Amino acid sequence: MRTKKTLAAFLAILQLAWSFSFGAWDALAQAVQTQQVSGQSVQSVPVGVAPVPGLGAAAIIPGTSLAPLSAVQTLPVLSNAPVLVLPQAGSRALVPSAARMPTLTRAALPAVQPAALPSAVVPGAVLAAPTAVETLPGAAPTVAETVKSVGQALESSGLAKEAPAESSKGAADKVFAALRGERLIEGVGEVSSPETVQAGTLSGRLRAALGARLAVSETASPAPIETAALPSPAPAQAPFWRSRTFKAVAGLAATAAVSAVLPLLSPYVGVVAAVGSLTLSSIGIPWIIQNFKSKPEDVKDVVMAGPLMWFAAASLLTLVSMGQGSSWLWNSANIAGIVESLTVIAQLNYFKKDPGTVKATLATVVGVSAVVALIASQVLMPLSVGLTAAFSAAMAVLWVLDAPQIRQNYHIFKNEGRAPQGISTLNKVLLVFGSLLHLYAALMGGDLRWAINASVAIVMSSIVLSQMYLPRAANAVLGPVVWAAEKVLGLFSRRTAAAPIDRARALVASEFQGTDYLRFKGADVDAKIAGILAKARALPGRSVIFLEAPTAAGKSTLARELAKSLAGRLVVFPVDNYYRPGPEVPKDLEGRPDFDQPQSLYLERAASDVKTLLAGGRIELPYHDTAAETTRFDTGKYLQLDADDVLVVDSIYASHEAFLKAAEGRRSLNVYLTAPTAVRLARRLKRDRVERGISVERNLNGWANILFNERTHILPLQAKADVVLNMMSEEELRNLPDSFAEILAQEWAAGGSEAKLTELYLRMLRASIKADTGR
Repeated sequence: MRTKKTLAAFLAILQLAWSFSFGAWDALAQAVQTQQVSGQSVQSVPVGVAPVPGLGAAAIIPGTSLAPLSAVQTLPVLSNAPVLVLPQAGSRALVPSAARMPTLTRAALPAVQPAALPSAVVPGAVLAAPTAVETLPGAAPTVAETVKSVGQALESSGLAKEAPAESSKGAADKVFAALRGERLIEGVGEVSSPETVQAGTLSGRLRAALGARLAVSETASPAPIETAALPSPAPAQAPFWRSRTFKAVAGLAATAAVSAVLPLLSPYVGVVAAVGSLTLSSIGIPWIIQNFKSKPEDVKDVVMAGPLMWFAAASLLTLVSMGQGSSWLWNSANIAGIVESLTVIAQLNYFKKDPGTVKATLATVVGVSAVVALIASQVLMPLSVGLTAAFSAAMAVLWVLDAPQIRQNYHIFKNEGRAPQGISTLNKVLLVFGSLLHLYAALMGGDLRWAINASVAIVMSSIVLSQMYLPRAANAVLGPVVWAAEKVLGLFSRRTAAAPIDRARALVASEFQGTDYLRFKGADVDAKIAGILAKARALPGRSVIFLEAPTAAGKSTLARELAKSLAGRLVVFPVDNYYRPGPEVPKDLEGRPDFDQPQSLYLERAASDVKTLLAGGRIELPYHDTAAETTRFDTGKYLQLDADDVLVVDSIYASHEAFLKAAEGRRSLNVYLTAPTAVRLARRLKRDRVERGISVERNLNGWANILFNERTHILPLQAKADVVLNMMSEEELRNLPDSFAEILAQEWAAGGSEAKLTELYLRMLRASIKADTGR
């Protein structure tokens, strides 16, 4: 960000300095050395700058070898000036298609041999008539002669007329991406004045000029060349070793390597077992270090039950190893487990500050200590029997050590569409590695019970890792298992009794406690909407407005305002008509069609139709039946733009790359609407129940998947927008808790599975608030 601000300030200073330099052009033109081409030898031909009537200054660069760098170091900066490149005899001169070209930065002129410098293609240029510019005569032309030649070239090719240019925002994004490998993002939420809508503004020309490059062409055909757009840069990518794919492949490779080496270690089974124990005795160290660097919000997903069971198992195993007279190595490894688990428990309690977890910690410590004391004192049973029972109990605890965390991870993804946070990856990796070594030693020694325990540890830890790095696939597999387990646990849970509106308000209010949604109020909404409407009115015919937002953010409201402002010029492209039928749509975790992924649309066909419309063609619109989840294309309903119409692409994926590519070369306005997640959930529940006949329960069941898809596919589109608009009113934000309470009370009144619905309702509300506030 600092680099972007520095670059913007530097360019602004240069632009200010250049605006005062027009008076120096004529004197500078007379002072530049000249050279000329005659036959096969290189002679003096002028490199100069001369004013062009009505256009400002014009730079003339011969198509031959240039003057030595000692004589001509740089090309003077030309403000609002077209650039003419005069090639060798027989080639063509290229001039811009618009009188107002981007300001050019100073560029050093390298020495080039005559045959190596053919026609240069300037982006946005067309060919002048081949007779307009010929090889320069033997005598160096004067500035006046040069001006005359330029004027003839412009008049003969009709280049004195202005032509529409690419939007300054789009050009700046492409240019900065080409230079820095990233996007140049400005003033999110700010709307420029209507005067800045037209392409070719000062800032737009300046930024576009930064990326202007001359493309070399050797053709001598006099046919005109179309306007050349700057290529879209490839997005900057993170280092490959940080990708999930690399981590998964590296993990598999490491596992394969260990599997290949282990057979060679059969003579050293004892050493392998010892290394495994040392590894397992250190699994808490990376977790402890990570916690020292964490904040309370970083460990909110960690379930306290896991560390508590780890402490219980380590305590029982320490009792067993000491009671059996094991070596100091085994005793030390088990004691290390106690110390590390207690440290992690203390850290988590410090962060969570939850009375419930503190009570659970005290109860666990007291209970385990009592059991150890009873077994050690041999009051109830002989020591050998007590040690056997302690070992069996420790193994049983280790089997389910990760079960609470796995369940928590599943619900985090199901409800919020994200992977868990705060879990130490290295802790699980060391646990898997140490257990693999123990499994090898157990198999070599024929100890079936030890092998089973090691296998369980490997499987459980691997599941947690997969939920962290492959959440969608892992939780899709785990879904039926978690569902069955919760059904069994649900037999022992108490159902929630029916409650009136006051109880609904109390439940909702408890979820909103400690939040301040008024901070999401939009600022200067009317002025910003007026600015957007002014930009829209200034668009020429067959331009496009990309109107996008996550679900229920207010696109329809803004679309109505645009329709009024454009007074019959607005034509909406119904992207929702291009949804695929249910069987072709990707499935969510529950196996239902997931209509909130880009793959759920016929995107390529929709983009192709947008391109046809902008070119003046006619398309036949498809029809998608939401209730039946079917799509047909032989509707007999056609759409076509008049010469002055403006197309609106209204969709959650409006600025998808396919649509942007379809609109290349056309003037565009990209508007992104934003609103808090909880507000959008309330709007969606009310709207879909009334307008679309979708029940609240059905909507809630798909909400977590919507949040996941938003983070993955929709929210990143905000960076492509020309304008980000927040239309939130204070009234709606103040009434938000009451809105949720009314919806819940209405569902209670309608009957049905009240307890199940209430739990789901509050869970989705909680996930939405967390998405807005991060708590």
